[in-house]
Amino acid sequence: MSGYFHIGLLVDELEPAMESLGAALGVTWRPIYDVPLTLTSADRAVAKIRLRLVYSAGPTPAIELIERAPGTPFADAPGGGRLHHLGKWSTDLPADVAEARGWSAGGGGALAGTVADHNGAPSCLALLSTPLGFYLELVDPQFARPGLADLIPDWT
Repeated sequence: MSGYFHIGLLVDELEPAMESLGAALGVTWRPIYDVPLTLTSADRAVAKIRLRLVYSAGPTPAIELIERAPGTPFADAPGGGRLHHLGKWSTDLPADVAEARGWSAGGGGALAGTVADHNGAPSCLALLSTPLGFYLELVDPQFARPGLADLIPDWT
C-alpha cells in the first residue's frame, strides 16, 4: 500500500457543505463529480449506485465530501460520525485488499465494498473496515477521476 491522499467526509447535501466548510477552512473546491458505480459487497451482492462527491483544490491530503447514498456503504460512516474514510493509493489492489484482511484480529480488514473486475477481484477501489470506526479506501491511481492528476504521486 502506498501514500494517503485524502480524507472522506459524509454530508447530507453537497453544495451547502461545500459553502460552509469552504468558508470555515478557507478551502476551494474542484468540480463536482456525479459518479455511477457498480459496487460489489463482501457477500457478492451487486448494486448500481450514483455518488455525488467533490475534492478540495490544492495539494494533498485533499478533503473529499460525499453526499450520503442510502442503502450503500456511503449511507453512514462506520463509527456513526461524519468521518467516512481515509483514502490511500494502491498500485496492487487485490494484494493490498488481501493484506488488509489480515487485520481482522484487530477488528478491521472486512471488505465493505469494491468495484469488482470481470473475475470478481477488487479493482478501481475497495472500502475496508478499520478498528477505529471508519473505512480505509484503497484506490488504484489508474482509475483516478479526471481533474485529480495533481493528487497522484510520482512513484505510481
